[in-house]
Amino acid sequence: MTNLKLSKTEQNLLDAIIEMLVNVEPETPAEVDAELRAMGLDPDDMSERIEGVVKNVWATSPLNWRVQERRKIKAERERYHRSKSPLMVSREDIKKRIQLLSTQRGSQFASAHRNLDEASNEDLVSLLRQLEFLVGADQEEE
Repeated sequence: MTNLKLSKTEQNLLDAIIEMLVNVEPETPAEVDAELRAMGLDPDDMSERIEGVVKNVWATSPLNWRVQERRKIKAERERYHRSKSPLMVSREDIKKRIQLLSTQRGSQFASAHRNLDEASNEDLVSLLRQLEFLVGADQEEE
């Protein structure tokens, strides 16, 4: 576990919580509130502070899968934007390249783009760029 640097107030709060949990076994919320007040702490203020700490830890923890996935998505998005657009080639060359890459990716992708003749040039270039990105990601994983 990492060593956390706590302020004196935070340390006092933590010590009070630990003392309460170790030495006292209150059964109801009212008993917990009474015990906290006996320690000189405001139960509502303490609840808000603890909730804030938990939310902050949850939002930034590398163990939280949502945080991990956001980081992965951001990295992939950056990698995609760094990738190069296809060189200006003929529409037919772009379609051939799309068909070739689609077969490399498998049927799940090829079936989504059956009629390339109706796609605009911009859509074809975008599709080619995405396929090249995906094929590049597959090759990096191997």
